Amino acid sequence: MERLNSCVALIKQCTGIKDLSRLHAEILRYGFLHGKKGHIIATTLISMYAKCCLFSKAQELLENLHIQDVVSWNVMLTAYSGSGHPSMTLKLYRQMQAEGVNTNEATCVIVLQSCSLLFVEAQSAVNKRILIKDMCLEFVQALHAETRRKGFASNIIVGNSLLSLYGKFGAISDVENVFSALSLPDIISWTNLLIAYVEQGQGEKAIYLYKHMLKEDFDLDDVILVCILQAC
Repeated sequence: MERLNSCVALIKQCTGIKDLSRLHAEILRYGFLHGKKGHIIATTLISMYAKCCLFSKAQELLENLHIQDVVSWNVMLTAYSGSGHPSMTLKLYRQMQAEGVNTNEATCVIVLQSCSLLFVEAQSAVNKRILIKDMCLEFVQALHAETRRKGFASNIIVGNSLLSLYGKFGAISDVENVFSALSLPDIISWTNLLIAYVEQGQGEKAIYLYKHMLKEDFDLDDVILVCILQAC
């Protein structure tokens, strides 16, 4: 365990590509990438290579892992998404599905964040805006269906991510379906639903929802108050 912790700590302390490559070579030399402990070291290496923007090296490590679990795949997904590569995130997610990797709630949240980034990119892509938006919506709906199959639909983080995205697409019925599936919607859930109603010109529904929020005794912030003024 001490050796494992030392390796992980050293990897995280690497300040550049040279240091990381040198340490990786030493880890290979001493055979530290085998077994369960090796899997933790390899996953840390994947994360660090990705932070250095060496995505091909990180991907190669992932594909050569003896144990490819959802944690290692999520690390790679996070790397692509966090570095502003939403298309690569979605491509890797499709690869996960093709290889039968069992995804979890964290996977869904990462992929939904990438869909949101891709949606933002679509706003500036004049020639392909409608095409990208339609593709994103179709992808989100497919992911939503998977969350229902796996029982993630009631997860508050997954649900709020879906609410936000469907709201951007103006898919009110989908927004309402997600909201109703949440067992304990929080203030973020209610706000996302409220924003969706206001942006789609459904003022009456927004005001009705606001009255319900008052009964629930939520702490209302500036965003909610501005939404209600717009609804009025």
